[in-house]
Amino acid sequence: VSGQPRPARAQLRVTGRELSAADVVHLQVSVSGDTTWGRNRRSLVNLDTFRRHCRAPLVVTLHDVNNLRSLGCTSDLDWVRRAAVEVAKTPVRPAVRLARQLTRGRFDLSEAFRSASRFDSLYPYRVTRWVLRHTQQVLVASGGESETLRSLGMADNVAMIPLFIESGLVREPTSTPDPGALRTVIVAGFIFKNKGYDVMIEALARLPDVRLVLVGGPRLGASGSQTLTRLMNVAREHGVADRLWVTGYLAEEEYQQQLGDADLAVCPFEPDKSASGSLGSLIAAGCPVLASDVPLIAEYNAIVPGAIPTFSPYTPESLARAIAEQLRKPRPERARDLALLRERLSIRAIYDRHLEVYRHL
Repeated sequence: VSGQPRPARAQLRVTGRELSAADVVHLQVSVSGDTTWGRNRRSLVNLDTFRRHCRAPLVVTLHDVNNLRSLGCTSDLDWVRRAAVEVAKTPVRPAVRLARQLTRGRFDLSEAFRSASRFDSLYPYRVTRWVLRHTQQVLVASGGESETLRSLGMADNVAMIPLFIESGLVREPTSTPDPGALRTVIVAGFIFKNKGYDVMIEALARLPDVRLVLVGGPRLGASGSQTLTRLMNVAREHGVADRLWVTGYLAEEEYQQQLGDADLAVCPFEPDKSASGSLGSLIAAGCPVLASDVPLIAEYNAIVPGAIPTFSPYTPESLARAIAEQLRKPRPERARDLALLRERLSIRAIYDRHLEVYRHL
């Protein structure tokens, strides 16, 4: 539904009416909106259109909730203040845009007045508010996300169900390690800022016997390409561009084999990282993982103590030391406790928890 507005809304009306016969309808919504229900205002319009035509009880899994914290607002009062500031800026925005255009030798009056009152930075909060107001049950995938909503006074109909871990995906490495070859460290999944790529690239500069593979590609849209370009510039600045590879999007089988062949996966998440599908893929593949010492990882280690080793403090030096320490251990030893995590978070167990929510509704 993130494509052309009119066809999307027409399809949403039809789909909403058809799904009204269901006992429960379960949607996936990101607070940032870009790749699920459209960007900013369009996400609210699309969600509203669907809800007006779908009369079934609605369950929503809300993703990227901790993005609300990264915007610097931890209470309703913060958001009121933020909105007031945005309103106050509105009259001067066109003048600022015109000034920027002139410094670049351009002049476009329509561009200067575009989005003058859209308040893009407020939409994650508005999407979250919409979801809690219009649905019977909201699900999040981590305790940290539950706490974020609770701090904003939004926890009345929220439940936490972790992401499931697939089974049967463990891959054996396709080749025997060469003692003289570079060790392969990976960061998996779509390239998002809060996955901690900067600290990983700086750590790579301290690990001359390691190559880094980003198994995946940039997120959809222009912002994803810009993020990747910036990361490659950072790699060149630190002299490691020749030891950094980006696979781009991979078919499932090839993606899984990349995880199976890696010596170590690193998840250098920033503290506000919400639940991670790529981490689930790594656990499913039996790929040894090293992660930053953040609340999301602590939740996994609470299920199986020590399953995911962590590094601290959050510095390139600390990360480089932890990677070197992990690579000195045999790979099977480093991946041993992931099997128990796969069992505790199996799709069977997580599916049953969803069924409990559906039955309650």
